[in-house]
Amino acid sequence: MAVELPTLSLPPGDVGLLVMGAALAVAGIVLVVVLKRIMENLIVGLVGFLALKIFFGVNIPLLPGIIISILFGLSGLGALLILHFFGVL
Repeated sequence: MAVELPTLSLPPGDVGLLVMGAALAVAGIVLVVVLKRIMENLIVGLVGFLALKIFFGVNIPLLPGIIISILFGLSGLGALLILHFFGVL
């Protein structure tokens, strides 16, 4: 006994089908661009954080430093260094 799932039936040439297809294409492109940017920030931020910790011996807290460097990349690390300079961290 097969259960039939409800489907959206739009006839060929319907404008709704064109709008849904265009919306899905735009959403896919935006998602790829955003994920690419996040991955770049993640890699550069982690490399910069490790360089600061290992090579330069900057004593930044581990968990907040990693989270900020992943989210904001090198600009987040710069902000952490400024906060460390002024004694906030």
